[in-house]
Amino acid sequence: MDASGEVTESDVVERPVAGYAFLFAEVPETGPVCDISDGIFLFVPNLEREAELQEGSASQCSGVNLLPSQIQAVLYRTDTSHDASVKRKTAETMWIYTPGGTDLPAIVLEGGA
Repeated sequence: MDASGEVTESDVVERPVAGYAFLFAEVPETGPVCDISDGIFLFVPNLEREAELQEGSASQCSGVNLLPSQIQAVLYRTDTSHDASVKRKTAETMWIYTPGGTDLPAIVLEGGA
């Protein structure tokens, strides 16, 4: 931070956030699954892991929001599901401010297959 309390570019740290994603898309009746071109995803951050990362650090986190102040999702495609050494970026979101604490939305999944 500078003298006025503003965050400077040197304060910004990009790092992966642990979690998992749910991908929702219609599977084609014919053709391979890799032909899917439209759908949505939900990212569920691992808050326990974020808490572990902040233990003993110089974080000024109050404990209300353990997530970084901004987050961006980047989706990659790999040739095999068990090896991410060769990956291609297929989509990314814009950077958004992260909701936290009681602002995190509750998501209920309903319905059948």
